[in-house]
Amino acid sequence: MCICQKGNSLSFASLSNPDFALPLKPPSPYAEFLAELDEIQRHKWHLSEREGVDVGFERALSDWATSHRTFWRHVRNQIRDHLASSIS
Repeated sequence: MCICQKGNSLSFASLSNPDFALPLKPPSPYAEFLAELDEIQRHKWHLSEREGVDVGFERALSDWATSHRTFWRHVRNQIRDHLASSIS
């Protein structure tokens, strides 16, 4: 899931994808790891494109963890809670 913040609005890139599925039950630690890894890889690509060189995984991980992880988890949990409450 790609969650992008532009100003005060959010863009949920994967929500328009019919294959998008966020589990309603708490995900396993491994599933959360895979979701974070996907976001870190996407962040690495964006950083590398912006700078014109491959910035490497460690730098992308460090930057994503300090700048984006808290927000990403918060929004991910909000989406899961919203979906769970709309189904109940």
